[in-house]
Amino acid sequence: MGCCTSKPTTSYDEKGGDRGCTDVFWLLVYILFWTLMILVAAFSFVYGNPLRIVNGYDSFGNICGTKNNKYVGSLELSGRDMTGKPYLLYYDIRELKLCLKICVKECPNRNIRDMDELYTYYLQTHNDICKYDFDYNSLRYISDKSGFGTTFGPCPKSVYDSEPILNRCVPKLLGDVTVGVLSGFYDLLNSWDTMEQILGDLYNSWHQILGLVFVSLIVSLVTVALLHLLASIVSYIVMILVSIACIGGTGFLWYTYYDIRVNNASHTNKLIPVLSETTKNETTFLWFAIGSTIITVVILLLIVFTRKQVDFLSNLFKETSNCLLHIPTLFLQPLITFIFLLAFFIFWVVVMLCLTTAYYPGQSSVNPSVPIGPESKIPPNGTLSKAVGEISFPDLKSVYNSFTLIVCGWAIFIIDSLITRSITKNSYIIIYQLKL
Repeated sequence: MGCCTSKPTTSYDEKGGDRGCTDVFWLLVYILFWTLMILVAAFSFVYGNPLRIVNGYDSFGNICGTKNNKYVGSLELSGRDMTGKPYLLYYDIRELKLCLKICVKECPNRNIRDMDELYTYYLQTHNDICKYDFDYNSLRYISDKSGFGTTFGPCPKSVYDSEPILNRCVPKLLGDVTVGVLSGFYDLLNSWDTMEQILGDLYNSWHQILGLVFVSLIVSLVTVALLHLLASIVSYIVMILVSIACIGGTGFLWYTYYDIRVNNASHTNKLIPVLSETTKNETTFLWFAIGSTIITVVILLLIVFTRKQVDFLSNLFKETSNCLLHIPTLFLQPLITFIFLLAFFIFWVVVMLCLTTAYYPGQSSVNPSVPIGPESKIPPNGTLSKAVGEISFPDLKSVYNSFTLIVCGWAIFIIDSLITRSITKNSYIIIYQLKL
């Protein structure tokens, strides 16, 4: 045993060895990966628009229901304000992929057999279903109007009583509209990629998703407050609420699955086509309901078998309450992380939405399989070509501006990581001092 003036015989190098960067190669790969991702995001912001999936767009590149449409090449009817025209109308229900498409104020609510009825319909409703530059007064002075209603305009070849489905005017199953013709419409809507359907639903329901995120934040804050006020019984409250939430959520999923299945069965019995999204929703909710049932049973069993250890949880919550009382900055760290992670999640969801719809209109030629009237202005060879849009300097400038904004956003995310690390480190120091 040494004296009070003795020193340890073993010497320690307090400075330690020299430190340097490790895994430099993977760091470079990481930087390269983020650089490419930033370029992809900038491209998607400039050329993408989620409303192309939700509202649809006409044959001239105008997105229905929007105001700031861009001009596309030399197309005279592009770049128009479509704020009051949210629905997409097809000119020929038998040539859906080839016919002219325009945005309309409302879907036609009657069958129109000839140009005279179309002119009367326009005077009564002021719903413009012909090309945007068409002069309806010309129908009053021209005797032979057979060439106006064609696959490529200037007016629709056939107009039926329609209803909006996914913002597309789909004819009702009445009169001349047979199940086979109506199936063509649903086949076109079902031809969307699964990712486009998912992202379209995500765009339509982002208000509800964002609201639920903030509800979860409020519930978390209330739970933390209960740790201070009711630390002795908070474990009972948590177990009861979790049990109710699991049972209620499982019941809601099973009810939704049953409702979708009944609706699909009624449409099938009537030989009415349905969207593939509806069938996928039925299968998805079935799997969700089964998974939720299994999770609920497991959680309830855990609660039953661990109910005797509630006293231990109460003591643990009391210690947690004292820790939070002495270190109030711990409340700040999860809030900052929540805000930045929410912004980061929203950012990449928007990138996915824009990337799915990112394209620049180009030239295309079509060969109509139906007779074309003399007023449709189709070239003699039977093909129709659309003008090509070129990527201009303003587009490249927009890409650069988007790139700059994304870099700034990524810098903010890094700053949040540094702040979180600093707060956590200081918290550990305070806890260590409290123990001393």
